[in-house]
Amino acid sequence: MLKEDKAEMFEKLEQLYNKCIFDNRYIVIFGSNEPAERMADWLISHKIMPDAMIDNNEKKQGTFYKDIIIDSPGNVLGSLHNNALILIASKYFNEMAQQLELMGYKKEKHICQVVDMAKWSTFSITEDTFINKKIEIIKGWEIYKNIVGKYGNETRIFICPYCALGDVYLVGKYLGDYCKKMHIASYLVTVIGSSCKKVLNLFGISQIEVLKQDESNRLLQSLIFYGLKECNTEILHHRLPYTAGIGVLGNYRNICFNSHFKYTIFNMEEKDSGKLPQKTEDSSFIDNYFEQNGMVKGKTVIMSPYANTVTSLPDGFWEETAITYKNKGYIVCTNSCGAEEPAIKGTKPVFFPLTEAISIVEAAGIFIGLRSGLCDVISSAKAEKIIIYPDRVYQGGKYIDFYSLKNMGLSEEAEERII
Repeated sequence: MLKEDKAEMFEKLEQLYNKCIFDNRYIVIFGSNEPAERMADWLISHKIMPDAMIDNNEKKQGTFYKDIIIDSPGNVLGSLHNNALILIASKYFNEMAQQLELMGYKKEKHICQVVDMAKWSTFSITEDTFINKKIEIIKGWEIYKNIVGKYGNETRIFICPYCALGDVYLVGKYLGDYCKKMHIASYLVTVIGSSCKKVLNLFGISQIEVLKQDESNRLLQSLIFYGLKECNTEILHHRLPYTAGIGVLGNYRNICFNSHFKYTIFNMEEKDSGKLPQKTEDSSFIDNYFEQNGMVKGKTVIMSPYANTVTSLPDGFWEETAITYKNKGYIVCTNSCGAEEPAIKGTKPVFFPLTEAISIVEAAGIFIGLRSGLCDVISSAKAEKIIIYPDRVYQGGKYIDFYSLKNMGLSEEAEERII
């Protein structure tokens, strides 16, 4: 879930809360994905317990999220609840709303879109829509022309459409081999945010243009309109353009996240292993960093409890983990970047550049992280790595099956746990 979408969702929930919309309502969340879980967490933090979560995926039905039953729409809403408030945070809002309307529920009265997650997907052919899209395409074309003016027409433009460290890590892993295979002499990569740029730097990629999310969206719209091939560009994601159907095959017959990049996007062969990130060898930086943060080499645990696509673990998990290791004589730190991601109680807050992440984890000795893009970045570190996954279904299988570092071939020795 994008940072902008999370902010929009929480703002909408706050507005509903201030208007007392949740009072005396039968509250149902449609979906059991990451946005739905974040919504449930927000409600629970405001002393509002959702009555149920619903999902059309039969594999999710009968499970729970923090004591909230996940069941089928028919079982939960089959008997019309006039006081129902059905909250939706999904790019499939229109389809979900239509399903609910056929059951007797109405928009505005019962059905609430908490965040628009399909801003760049339009299902209208009105003149206003056409004019607005034309404006966006023109803006995107200006971004494209500026890039071409800087790097030249012969330079292949690769686009990373999301601010996702794990996605960009896999791009860095295979892009060099792909360009050799395709005889691409000159190329650049567009990314969202400086963190993604630093991940590509680990693989020796230097020609990078950092865009904002809306700039990247406009660029994509323009290039899809004018033609990717004609503009010497490629989108490095299995779900874009939106007509791509390969994205629905996740977790089908052992297709993991790495498979999409290795085979679908980069057309690699089974024997192709890709490139490992470069590890810095600046021992003085590591020594100074550990001294300044009160860390001890070989006796430090770095916990990483935050992730964009995985919600929080059960209350007390990280605090209890910290106590366990402190009792064993370890220094325990939290990878923290300020108020939005505070340090776990009783731990030292630390923040290190991604370019030094592998070396710092190796020097610390132990890394314990909620599955995130940072786990990809440090996957090659020679250290004890414990990766935590939610007990969640992803498409046709378990979340861990699709994103497992072992299944992806990134770290055979990592210990992976479902919590």
